[in-house]
Amino acid sequence: MRLAEDMNGHFRDPRGGFFDTRAEHGDLITRPKDIQDNATPSGNALAASALLHLSAFSGAVGWQTQAETALLAIQEAMVRYPTACGLWLQGLDFAVGPVHQVAVSGSQQDPLTGQMLSYLWQDYRPRMVVAAAEDGAYVNPDTPELLRGRRAIDGKPTTYVCQAFTCKLPVTSLEGLQKQLDG
Repeated sequence: MRLAEDMNGHFRDPRGGFFDTRAEHGDLITRPKDIQDNATPSGNALAASALLHLSAFSGAVGWQTQAETALLAIQEAMVRYPTACGLWLQGLDFAVGPVHQVAVSGSQQDPLTGQMLSYLWQDYRPRMVVAAAEDGAYVNPDTPELLRGRRAIDGKPTTYVCQAFTCKLPVTSLEGLQKQLDG
């Protein structure tokens, strides 16, 4: 959150996206703003993607709105030059959704917690965010919104599969997680 706030405070373009240099940077005729993805993604595409993911963890609608403004600013280029906008297109896909938000609450020493996390990461799931913590973190005020109030049930590792912070019933088995996420 602090990094996103710093990025927003020093690099944000009011018309959408981000500049490559800080607002306080001197001796420039114009502030550069790279939007094209090349062998490495553009800083703007990375920033938009980070804000979308941050919004999915935190529930902060402002981050999503800012990312969508950046996506709108590059919309014409995405249509005309899709091969130059790979990460932008991934960000657009994430923004359109649906995004699976998964909260895992349980001891990191419990083998079932490890199995659940391994299952979540074994396949490419471009529209999924995962927050995992020891049971009890759900009451910490610094805990991401995705984990708040989501506790382990009967001391067992528990997963919550959600969309827009509305969750299905919590599950305490790998099979239950598989059914909710893939079924």
